Amino acid sequence: MSPKSTAAVAIGVGLIAGLALAPFIAPRLNGRYDALAAPLRARLGPGDPLKVFYGPRGYRPLWIVHGRVDPAAPRLIAALRTAGADNLDADAYDPSELQAALGLAKRDPAARARAEIALSRAYAAYVIDLHHPAEGAGFAFVDPSVRMPPSDPAEALRRAAAAPSLTQALAQARRMNPLYERLRAAFAAWRSRGPRESRLLAVNLERARALPPDLGARFVLVNAAAERLWFYDDRRQRGSMRVVVGARDNPTPQMIGAIRYALFNPSWNVPPDLVRDDIAPAVLRRGPAYL
Repeated sequence: MSPKSTAAVAIGVGLIAGLALAPFIAPRLNGRYDALAAPLRARLGPGDPLKVFYGPRGYRPLWIVHGRVDPAAPRLIAALRTAGADNLDADAYDPSELQAALGLAKRDPAARARAEIALSRAYAAYVIDLHHPAEGAGFAFVDPSVRMPPSDPAEALRRAAAAPSLTQALAQARRMNPLYERLRAAFAAWRSRGPRESRLLAVNLERARALPPDLGARFVLVNAAAERLWFYDDRRQRGSMRVVVGARDNPTPQMIGAIRYALFNPSWNVPPDLVRDDIAPAVLRRGPAYL
């Protein structure tokens, strides 16, 4: 092999090795290396969803950096304790266990990786649950301009890491639509007073989770159950009207999107399924006078 070929092979091997080691070496070179990175890497197995978040960032911690616990950690635990106000099961996030893990991490460096992972799991689960209704109760996002809430732990944590601070990230994640907030207040008032009313409010609270936190200054809201539409401008209700909605066997779809244009007095033809299922049988029974 010629010297040039040998040099080319050496350079190629060096590039491959450099790319493979970059996630581990780069944090050290730019001063962001944290001693917690190695324990985190050891604890997160190949199938762990948190590995998708921590791996690309060189396993740098999010909540306990250089041995210091971020102020957002106790705030997260306090928020989890009040999850029942949103009709969520606070015990599912185990805030007492998190508090114990955090206290142990402050005294024992070996416990910090466990606390870091537990905080990330709890945060991601809470944020996803807060903005995603139960199966079958949600909305369809039909426009890419409407930003969907995170639906997987890695994305929820990436958004938190991109925020100016974890405290701001937590506050932003807990921000809910004003309509949801009114339902939450009503739910709190009726939880101990009216079982039937509280159940109805809980159902609507569950559905309202999917509403974007900020609908903007101008939006239209359709309440299919009330067969009513409300128009808001400058975040104030400006008008209301009745609307036609579907039946139980042909329900109105629940969707969120952007209105870019509207047709005034559009032409409308009876859909073929209505002709087949409703109009034609009525004409056969009652004659052309039905029309």
